[in-house]
Order: sequence, then structure tokens, then C-alpha cells
Amino acid sequence: MKHTFLARFLCGSATAAMLFAFHAANAQNSVKVGALRTFAMAPAYYANTAGYFKEEGLDVEFVTLGTGPAIGSAVASGSVQIGHSAAIPVIYARAQNQPFRVFSTLTRETSGDDGALTWLVVSEGSNIRSLKDLEGKTVMTNGVSSLCELAFRDHAANAGVDWKKFKSLTAPFPQMPPAIEIGNADAACVIDPFYTMMRQSPQIKAHTLAAGQIHNISSDPGVALEVLYVTEDWAKNHPETLAKFNRAMAKAVSDFKNKPEAYKKFLVDIYRLDPKIVDDMKTGTVSGDFTPRAEMFSPLIEALNRNDMLKTSLTGQDMILATP
Repeated sequence: MKHTFLARFLCGSATAAMLFAFHAANAQNSVKVGALRTFAMAPAYYANTAGYFKEEGLDVEFVTLGTGPAIGSAVASGSVQIGHSAAIPVIYARAQNQPFRVFSTLTRETSGDDGALTWLVVSEGSNIRSLKDLEGKTVMTNGVSSLCELAFRDHAANAGVDWKKFKSLTAPFPQMPPAIEIGNADAACVIDPFYTMMRQSPQIKAHTLAAGQIHNISSDPGVALEVLYVTEDWAKNHPETLAKFNRAMAKAVSDFKNKPEAYKKFLVDIYRLDPKIVDDMKTGTVSGDFTPRAEMFSPLIEALNRNDMLKTSLTGQDMILATP
């Protein structure tokens, strides 16, 4: 069965119980969420349109921002209360003593069949069939010190290739397929729907060189990809708000699990996607409770350290919202 970020989505019950265990504090009914426009946020958008946040007494507003660091700045300043991004920007922020803690792992990657949600690809028509073949070529990432730079660095190092022998360009994910098609870049790090678009494209027919943010992903619990986080003080002062937020999200996930076709239709409607792309993406059903665990973050921290992208003694436990 196909894997999906929804198959790894936090159902919320365990985290809700944990948050209720914090000492009592006033709930905040109006919540702003700083978010990237990715599929990982589909349950949150659905919970909003379905009225599940309202049922919990929450007024949730989504503020779309362009990058993980921009969202981190908004969370730190208090202009939004909940942040959404890839795990790596949150790790960098924690290493710089920002009081961020992850309360939900929206997506994670595993080593199982179709367990990856990040891919390093080239055009089928190119003569590149290995990371070694990329020496002297141009690779495209989604930003400096990003999850994609880590992916290229780590898979290359594992293959005995020096990252410094690549030429690097940065661009948003939507710009990567045309860059590969017209030859402005030789390889790209992509996520869905762009991975599926590139596989379906007659001009590209994407060939995968490597999969996953890092080369050594475990089957369980895997590594965190996209997360929701808050500041420690805000979580301490608003445990009921987070519990309500999680319950609403759990209702959305339950709907997606019970009605997979409704989930696909929601992706088509909200992200304006071709149904053929959605049908071919990794969009299975929901199962399991994936509360953030230290083991989901430790491999990323270790990979950042070994690839000279970070020097820190930070641990996986430092990343997650802890029980008292």
C-alpha cells in the first residue's frame, strides 16, 4: 500500500493527553498559524473548512509565508502562535537557543517501500545515472542549508562524492521541473506534487538517483520531515488550546482515513492540481499515532553535524515538547 504523509500524521490523542497534563492555564481561542503551502497542511486546512476548529471553540487563521526561517521569526515575535515548516529550520533555531518545541510531526520518512517523501532526480534523457555522474554538474536545492542541501550532501558523501564538486543553485520547488526540462540544472531535489509531475512529464521522465533527506533512514520511527511547533512558554500557558487544535486535526485525519477519495478531491480543489497527478502521488490512507519522538530528530541532527552544516550538541529530545 502506498505511503503518505497522512499515514504518518499525528492523530493527536497521545499529544492531547500530554498537553492536558501540563498545569492549568487560560486557553487562547484565537490562534494564528504560520504555514508553508504544502500537502502536510491539508488536514489543518480541511479541519478549518469542515468547521472542526470552530467546534472546539477555536478561531484559527492561516498566514502563508515563503520560508521556514520566515515562519520561525513570526513564531519568535509572537505574530503567529503555531509554526509549520520542515524539521531542519526548527533544528537550526533550537541550536541558536530559540525556545521552539515540536508538538506534531506532520510527515516523516522511512526506509520502507515508498517510504521517502524527498527525491534527488535527473531527466531520463540525461546520461546521469549516479551521484558520481553529477560531479561538475549543476544541482538545484530549495535553499542554502535546507533539507535539499542536506539530502544532496549526505547521499553524495555516502556515495564517496564531495559536495564541493557540484555547482549549486537555489530555487522554490515549483521552478525545479522547468529548470530540469530546459537544462538550467542537471539534477534537483523535489517533493510532491513536483516529483510526480516530473515522472509523468514526457520531456523529463524523472529518474531517481536517491530518496530521503538522509541516506540512513530507519524503518521505525524514521525521520521527521514537516512539523508543527510552538514556543515553550506559549505551550506552557495554553495547553488547552493545543489540545483543542490536536482534536480538530484528528477529526480531519479520521475523515481522510475513512474517505480517501474525499481526501484526493480536497487536494485537487485546494491546491488546484490535475486529478491525474493526485491519483499517482503517494496519497494512501491514515493509520497510526505519530506523536513526535526524539528518535525522529536525532538522525537529522547527526547528519547536519557530519556534513558540516551545523555544529551542536543538541539532541532529539531537545526538539520535542516534553511532558512535565
